[in-house]
Amino acid sequence: SEFPTPLPTTSLLPTPAPSQAPSPAPIPTPTPEPTLPCLPGYFRNAFSCTACPAGKKAEIKGSTACETCGAGRYSEVAGSTQCDQCASGRYSGAMGATSNGTCAACSVGKGSDEGASDCATCAAGYFSPGASPCKHCVRGDYQPTAGGGA
Repeated sequence: SEFPTPLPTTSLLPTPAPSQAPSPAPIPTPTPEPTLPCLPGYFRNAFSCTACPAGKKAEIKGSTACETCGAGRYSEVAGSTQCDQCASGRYSGAMGATSNGTCAACSVGKGSDEGASDCATCAAGYFSPGASPCKHCVRGDYQPTAGGGA
């Protein structure tokens, strides 16, 4: 015959979806205990709050570390929210001091303000008998040189 032989027909069936095995259920991970922020004076240490040791402070709620008291300051008790200052006329160069006993008296002719890390020589017209800030000479008295004590 002169006609071409028809090609065999195939039925077009939808391709089956690839076989999908059900995914395993996710393994639950333990949830950490809810943690509340620590109060001022305390810091977060793993899952608990710990008081800052003497010589350190935590000013705000939720601290994760304590700050060391700077020079001219000290903290005598654990759980401090602030560091105390050396009194005027006294100084301390120590960091993390745990007692006001670290605040030494300024010598004669030198003075300091509260929280000082060192004493300064009193200027002319001022004096200090020691362990005090520099004071202006009273009317009628004078101190012609720097560093005068009386």
